[in-house]
Formats: sequence, C-alpha cells, structure tokens
Amino acid sequence: METMDLFAYFNEEALDPDDVSVIGIDNGAGEYAACMARFRYGNVELSNLSIDNNNNKYVFAAYHDQKEVIGEEVLKYGGEIYTNMKVPPESAVKKYGKKLQDAHTYQYLMGKSFYCLIRDLLKNKEIIGDYKGRKVKHIYLFVGRPSSSIWENQAKDYQMLLKEFLPGLEEKPVSLDAQTAVKVKFHVLVYSEAEAAMANEYKLGNIGKNETIMVIDGGSSTFDCAVVKDGKVINEYSRQIGAGMIEQNMLDLFFLEEKDVSIPVDKRKAIHEEAVKKLSDHEGNHILKLRKKKEEFFGPNGKDGEDLGRAAVWYDGRKIVKEMDEKFLRFAIEQMPVRVERSHMEEEDPFGGNRTQDYKSFRDAAEVFFQGAKARCFDRAANTPVAIDRIILTGGATVMPFLQEMIADVFEVEKNGIRLERPAQDRHFSVSRGLAYMGYAELKKREQLAKIRKQVHGQFAAIRVKVSERIQAACMEKIWQQVYIGQIQEWVKDDTRHTLKDWIAMPYHIPVDAVRENVMGLLEEEQVLTDINEALEENFMRLFPKADRRYECRIEQGDIISAFEGNLNQIRIYLDDLLTFKTKACNLLSFLGFRKISWNTALTRAEKIDIQTHITEHKTIILAKLKPQIEEETKEVASYVYQTILRNTDDSLEVYMDGLMPYFVREVSNVKDA
Repeated sequence: METMDLFAYFNEEALDPDDVSVIGIDNGAGEYAACMARFRYGNVELSNLSIDNNNNKYVFAAYHDQKEVIGEEVLKYGGEIYTNMKVPPESAVKKYGKKLQDAHTYQYLMGKSFYCLIRDLLKNKEIIGDYKGRKVKHIYLFVGRPSSSIWENQAKDYQMLLKEFLPGLEEKPVSLDAQTAVKVKFHVLVYSEAEAAMANEYKLGNIGKNETIMVIDGGSSTFDCAVVKDGKVINEYSRQIGAGMIEQNMLDLFFLEEKDVSIPVDKRKAIHEEAVKKLSDHEGNHILKLRKKKEEFFGPNGKDGEDLGRAAVWYDGRKIVKEMDEKFLRFAIEQMPVRVERSHMEEEDPFGGNRTQDYKSFRDAAEVFFQGAKARCFDRAANTPVAIDRIILTGGATVMPFLQEMIADVFEVEKNGIRLERPAQDRHFSVSRGLAYMGYAELKKREQLAKIRKQVHGQFAAIRVKVSERIQAACMEKIWQQVYIGQIQEWVKDDTRHTLKDWIAMPYHIPVDAVRENVMGLLEEEQVLTDINEALEENFMRLFPKADRRYECRIEQGDIISAFEGNLNQIRIYLDDLLTFKTKACNLLSFLGFRKISWNTALTRAEKIDIQTHITEHKTIILAKLKPQIEEETKEVASYVYQTILRNTDDSLEVYMDGLMPYFVREVSNVKDA
C-alpha cells in the first residue's frame, strides 16, 4: 500500500499526543462501542467508555427525532427507530431514497445519531479531565469502516457527514465541575476496522512476532477479515453480511407459516413490508428486543445460553407468540434465504463480493464469506501465498458456536495445524479499542516524523550554500572542458566555420550527471546521509528500546539524488548569452593581440589556432569573467535541485516512519488498561 499521510488526507492537523484524547468508535448495525486512549507519562492508557449504563457494555444505536436520544432509552418513546447507522453515504441514498418517513434524509439520521453518541460520551469527564495541569481541548475521533473498496472510496464523504453535526458540541463548553468548563475541538478520521482488530490483538499480546494471523471480525452489519504478518495487514476481505440478518429473519417468522420460511427473498420482502404496517410498535423496537433474545440464547461465550421461553409481537390487533428455542433459531439461521449486498471491491471476487446475491440461508452466506476469507491467504503486495498459523475471532457474532465450527471446517484447522482462538469476553469492544490504539500510533508517528524532518532539514540548510557552489563549480568546469577546450578544437578543425560567432553560437548543455555527481560528492564529504541515518537509528531506539530486532531502514543517496534524474532539464549555456558585447570586445579579444575583428570577420586557420592557444593559456582569467553570469544562470537550477533533495528526503522519511508502524503496533508493553 502506498504511504499516505492520514491526517493530510482527511484535512486534520496532527497535534502532540500528550495533549489530546483519542476515542475509537465502532459504529455497528444496532450498536456502538467506544474506547478512549490517553497518553500519560510515556504510556497509552485504554479504557472502555460507557454511555447509558455503568457496565461498559455496548449500547443500541437508535435515534428518536423529538427526544434526540440513543441507546435503550429510545425504546420508551414512539416514533421511528433506525438501527443501522453505518451505511456508505452514497449507498444510503440508493438504498433508502432521499427522504424517510419523518422527512429526514438517512444521512441526517446517521449524523444526528453520531451527534447524540458524542454528546453522551462527553459526560465521561475523564475525556477532558486534568492532565499535567492542563485541560484536553482536542479530541480525535477514529471511526471504523469496513475494509471493502466502497467504504475506502467514500471514507472522506463519511467523515464530512459526521463532522457536519459536531459544531454544535464544539460551541458549547463542557462542564467539568461547578467552576470549570472547556470548549473542545473534534478531529474526525475514518479508519479500517480490519487494521483496528489487528491492533487490538497485538495490544492484548495475542499475536507472536513470528506468527501469521487471520483476524475474523463478525459484526452485526459486516463480516471482515484481516491477514496479519509482522505487524502489518497484508490482505483483507469484507462482505455485507452480518448477524443483523438473523434478527430480521426472527421477526419475519412471526408473520410466516412454517411452510413458507423458504420462500425467495423478494417475495418474503413484500410480505414483510405489508406486515410491518400492522405492527403495534415500530419494527426497530422488535429487532432490538429479538437481538437481546438471540444473544441471551447463545450466552456471553457461546456455551452458557438457554431457551428463553416465549416472545410476543402485537400485530394487527392480536398477539402472536413464539417459542424462543433452538428450533426457532435454526429456522432463522439455516432455512430462510438472505440477500447479501455487493461490497464494491475493486478486484474480481469469485465468491460474490462484486455483486448482490441471494443465499439459501444465513448459514450458507456465512460459509461463502469464510471461503472468500480463506482465498485471501496471500500477501497482496508481494502476490505470494502465506500459511496461517492462527485464526483469532472477534466481534459479537463469532460467539455463536455454529460459526466457529464452520470456520474450523472451511480452513481445515486440524489438517493445516491452524489454532482457532475463540472470541474474548470483551469482544464488543475489540474494534473500538483497536481504533483508539491506532489513533495513538498514527499521532505518535506524525509527531516523530515532524521532529525528524525538522532535524534533517536543519542539516541540509547548513550546506545549502555549498550545494549551490558545487553546482556552479560543475557548470564552470564543464563549460571550460567542453566549450573552451572541446568545441573550440572542433571549430579550429572545421574549415566551414570561419568566424568567432561560429564558435560562440554553438549551444552547450551541462549534463545533469555532472550536477548530481558534484552534489553527491558534497554529501559524502559532509557525511550528511551518515548523520541522518544515525539520527534515525537513535530515534528508533528511543521509541522502541525493547524492540525484537535492530533498525533496518536506511536512506541511501540514490533515494534523494537520483530521483530528479529525468526531471531536471539540462542546463543550457550559450556563450553569446554569457558574454556581453563589452566582454566580447575588450576582455576576450584584447589579450589575443589580433587585428581588429568583429564576430563576423573571417579568420584563417592559423588565426583560429592562435586564438585557441591563447584561450587555453588564460583559463583563470576567462572563468573569472564568466563566473557572475554562470551564478545567475544556475541560480534557478540550484534552487530546484535543493528543493528536490528536500522533497525526496521527506519521501524517504515517510517510508521510514511507515516502516515503523509494525513496531508501534507490536510495542504493547507500554499500553495500560485504565
């Protein structure tokens, strides 16, 4: 993947990580999870954030227009409830149309729900509490996105949609106590959930330094996977399949006869749309309640669940009751067709990611996703296959035992010696914690890059005058050797050229190789690259004193010098431009002692030889006369070369810092849970 300045891409400034709070937000279909990272005394502390309870559990993401509330409190009110607040902005228009029943666009509901979330998060005073006697005034919101191409392409649109609703919170000071209130500024960046899930597993110490891991994140709206090696995501895969499909099927079971559960999606959708009009409560309320039932059935770890008795839906003035038992869940999971929307991936996907596709059941759709994930077991950049050592499951959906069994079968874990790790208890926070941690890593990376760049630019500034002098010296010497020695020799031998003008009018271009060689020689003499690489190694050791390997990235001269080859025009030197008429008449011909001649006077061969001899003997005088003009002619070139060196060095520093990202991710010893 090409190196990218994440903050420049999203038009956000990167401030000192010691002065800010970072909040990772996993915005799922029907749930939010949030985690805060704060930087204290060289360590980053991660803490889950509670919104509507004290147990640090996830909350339902619903929105009530009149009350502007999210979470389970919304169930107290009537009106519209929306449970999927993570739809690409462009896709939201296509899927839901421009207006909803309450005359708001779906994007408005997404943004307003996000506003409510951040507003409620600010009730956690530790987000902006005292640290080193200061108040945190800048909060970075790292919001997760699926790893599909459509999400990557619409990340900026998503960021702008969310930012549109935050100014109201920025204008109103946040009260810390009766005497203190602080205005905050939000910085919103959209980040890959696959990268975040990987980072969280490193933070937990679940990934060894020599392991190749697949992290599978099963959520409510998307299933994602990331192939991780040496602290980097080397491949990823995402489909628009989520456990929310099961809850939708559960609701439809209240309207269908047992014999009708297998009818096609379009036909069932028509039945569903007519049925929800007759519900006594909004569809979203029922979906949220059924989600709770499903999660209680499977239990917190997939083992301790139980049948939940009956559940009821008031429909068309009558009460429909169903048993929440294994048979009911098996219908919803294994016998009801589902539709998986296309993921808009750039590359062709033989497993259906490029198209909307119906499957016989959620189980079948999930199995196809896992087959697609298995096909991603290769390094995308190197296009080489990799062997997976371990599969780590995260996300709420992966707690369901049948998914774990399916993964074991698809990946043939026993045959291939792959270890399968079940999801942790705090799986709902796995992505949000990873987002907060990657926010720390990205800010730290930018902070260190700015420091290194300032130091390196200072080293080049100290030799800038010498760079110009070397370029001028290269031009002077090449002009002498080629024009005053080489070309005058050709002029003497060429009987068709009789005048001084025939010689002086011959154009000459200074080879860019001469400029590069002289500048490279200067860098070697001044040991500039040696000093820069020593500074980078010191920076590396200071950042990662317990690193499991030594600093490996070095900046070579070719990285910053040869890069302008082909881009720098040859320096054009015309003696007719360099020599004024006075110089021509007085400074050149005066020491030749010839009869009075003009530039167009025909000369004999003997006179041409005499001129050649005298010029060869007066090198110092001639070059002294040429120096001011050459300095002027090369001024623009010297500036271009210098700026190009700085730019190429900056590019090399970006590569260096990007190469440190695995170290930032792997250095989990300095991460504490608050």
